Amino acid sequence: MSWTEITDEDHARQCIQRWFGDVPHLDRYARLAAWLSNVAPYVGSFEQRVEGLSKILWRVYLDHAKGSNRLTQSIQIVGSDFGFKAFVANNLDHHTVYFDTIKAETFINNLIDGVLWKDSFAIHHGEFSHSYQWLAAGMEFGGNQGTSELFSGTGKIKSREPIPHMTTGGTVVAETVYLWEWLVDSLNAKDKAKVAHAIGNGELKTLNGHCFTDTYRHANNVHALLLQHKDDWFLGHYASRRNARLMDITARFEQEDFQLLKQQGVSKGKFGGAPAFTKAAVTKNYRAWEERKQGKVAADEGIYRGKLRLGAQKAGPFRIFDFHGILGAAPDTYVPEYAK
Repeated sequence: MSWTEITDEDHARQCIQRWFGDVPHLDRYARLAAWLSNVAPYVGSFEQRVEGLSKILWRVYLDHAKGSNRLTQSIQIVGSDFGFKAFVANNLDHHTVYFDTIKAETFINNLIDGVLWKDSFAIHHGEFSHSYQWLAAGMEFGGNQGTSELFSGTGKIKSREPIPHMTTGGTVVAETVYLWEWLVDSLNAKDKAKVAHAIGNGELKTLNGHCFTDTYRHANNVHALLLQHKDDWFLGHYASRRNARLMDITARFEQEDFQLLKQQGVSKGKFGGAPAFTKAAVTKNYRAWEERKQGKVAADEGIYRGKLRLGAQKAGPFRIFDFHGILGAAPDTYVPEYAK
């Protein structure tokens, strides 16, 4: 195989010590890494906790969330029990959305501040995958406020030396990385040969000195788990619905906006492949929404930081679902207008 996976909790501890040193909460980070890696004694535990989280969020969604952005509100309400907050001083009527590349400093500061966010430009990543990782972890290990402390720590701890990871441009390079990337934001690279060459067969391989994985340390796998339960989990239904919505935005971009770009001689290659094309579509959609609703866009960052829309529900049509044995109304399956 191109890379090693964590084999157990002791192995996870050795890996963290080797690349990040004797970090605060070492044992807890090792447990979290082993748990997300789905190895003994935690086999199947992550899936069970996410199902349980889905049930909790479904109850909160029905009983406490109002207007639009109801899932975001529900995540914030549950997240506050574990010490997480929204963008503005734990003010739960605000939220943070990433819809384009943002500054590394902004991202790290949000980690340190314990801010949960929504990723809205990568279909297969899932919009709330990282929130689900951490809220499920809090449920598994009884972290309460300590869960957000671990979360914040991943933005303060950096590897002691360069290790292979993938840049935003898709290049595999060796650089110093934050514990965040190694622990919960590693990738499953398509070009296994390139990754194998970068890792080699020494300590980088045996002690997991890289940011590549095919476990729940990869956000896409969290999202894929939800899609497997689109008919019986609340979070699975939401993930499937949003997937369809984002694909529709991409199709609209291709059928309308991109046609104008083609007339100007712009090719899809400009965007760097299908995922980047999708990102360009969703980014344009979000920027247009922000210009319309907020009056301006931060030109240097793809981040929306503002008030939740607490007015009338606009995500309909709604229908009654039975998720986790609980009946309630939620937006119906998304019917695409362009991606047909």
